[in-house]
Amino acid sequence: MAIARRYRHLRRFRHVVEVLLKHGFGYIFEHLELGHLIPVGKRREYPDKGIPVAVRFRLVLEELGPTFIKLGQVLSTRPDILPRHFIEELEKLQADVPSTPFSEIKVEIERELGASLAELFAQVDEVPLATASIGQVHRARLHDGQEVVIKVQRPGVAGVIKTDTEIMMGLARLAEDRVFSFSPVELVDEFRRAMQRELDYTREGQNIDRFRRNFLHRPEVQIPQVYWSHSSQRVLTMEYIEGKKLTEFAEAASKEVRKRLAVQGARAFMQQVLVDGFFHGDPHPGNILVKPDGKLALLDFGVVGRLREETMDAIAGLFLAVLERDEDQVVASLERLGVVGEGHIPGLREEISELVDRNYGKSLEEIRVAEIIQDILNLTRRYGLHLPGNFVLLVKGLITLEGVGRFLDPEFNVVEIARPFAKELLRRQMRPEYILRRWRREWGKYLSMLLGLPRGLDRFLRKASAEQLAIRFKHEGLERLMVRIDIASNRIAFGMITAALIIGSSLIMLTDRGPQLWGFPAIGLLGFCLAGIVGIWLMLSILRSGRF
Repeated sequence: MAIARRYRHLRRFRHVVEVLLKHGFGYIFEHLELGHLIPVGKRREYPDKGIPVAVRFRLVLEELGPTFIKLGQVLSTRPDILPRHFIEELEKLQADVPSTPFSEIKVEIERELGASLAELFAQVDEVPLATASIGQVHRARLHDGQEVVIKVQRPGVAGVIKTDTEIMMGLARLAEDRVFSFSPVELVDEFRRAMQRELDYTREGQNIDRFRRNFLHRPEVQIPQVYWSHSSQRVLTMEYIEGKKLTEFAEAASKEVRKRLAVQGARAFMQQVLVDGFFHGDPHPGNILVKPDGKLALLDFGVVGRLREETMDAIAGLFLAVLERDEDQVVASLERLGVVGEGHIPGLREEISELVDRNYGKSLEEIRVAEIIQDILNLTRRYGLHLPGNFVLLVKGLITLEGVGRFLDPEFNVVEIARPFAKELLRRQMRPEYILRRWRREWGKYLSMLLGLPRGLDRFLRKASAEQLAIRFKHEGLERLMVRIDIASNRIAFGMITAALIIGSSLIMLTDRGPQLWGFPAIGLLGFCLAGIVGIWLMLSILRSGRF
């Protein structure tokens, strides 16, 4: 079984390498010192056909299939890693996959829910409403007359994703010590965990229930109801909501209606971020419906963001600090968010000051949140700073929100919507109940630290008196240098051994003594054979490395 799995991995791995070569990315292997992974005959084939790198990268992901398309969609939410033109290209990714035959979907539903389709539903449409790389959606009706939609996971998709993510992790580990701006292993691991969450429909159902509770007293936004009696890990049955996609509805709507929808959607998002601390991670127009009564409905809750109370406070502080041109508070808020360490990089404060100055004197109408966010992301990428995962989701959401808002209303300003929410959140910090709750939490933490101090001090003094104290430090990048020196020294040693074998064998051949083979000293011939084997092996290893 393990052999079969390794064979499948090898075949898929070779396919990945071939697709990268086909689209002109062979140079990446040499840059990462992985040239030995490329077949010798194709090592110098790097066609680019005049197509931009970002476009070719998108074509690679599309050709490699659904899992890699999903990876590209995740990368499109990481403007802290990729430049803007890559993000814009990856946003075009669509999983163009044919729908799974209904006969297979029927078997999957019955297997997951433990009953026949006729027992579960009064009627199910065989033609799907929507298809995606992981699952597809069918409209149905329960026996009580309730209209629902069934989201069904494609049979076997979990195994395909598992294989592809294992291959991605293998490639990431090979590149880990060769990429310095970010960690490929961390990125792939984050993607793997995101895919595991997305494959578990019970998680999505729980997200929907939490959104319903949060919006219970906000009738302007509707969240579908989950029918848990007809749901499982691979099947999710939800209330069917009648409505039109936001972009489709907006085409025929009046200017006043479009303006109202923009404000309504922005307030709903700000409520999620700055009040609930639990927000929709992908609020693009395709996930927003406009009902016949003019209310909004949210769809697709597979990707959500969570913010702790401290993070919400820091985001509100950052937002107001930028508006009030307070560079010290901007840096302090970034420190609280974990983006910048307390001993931040020299030069960063000056660049933040320039960012603040660029927005100085602008009216609220002139301020573009997307531009400010992009400036901050450029700083994080330039200084190699790390953005927490939920903060990245929030950044992507805010950029999307402003884009949708301006599509609906050219005069839309997300700052006007967000400012009262941020101010209210900061005012909430001054309330006695908030201070008391914060004090209890912090006091418990510091009390635990205080109680553990005598034991830690005692252990430190014991080690000091026994002369067992040791200081450990790690030199970043030294391992890579040591590996290269080790490889070079091994090659030199093998080269010297080969030369010694040749010289020694030549001297033995001149003596014409000892056992003879074909009229020559056998030991001399054996020495030449060994020298030839070692030399050929050394030459092949150099060729496989791609560095010649």
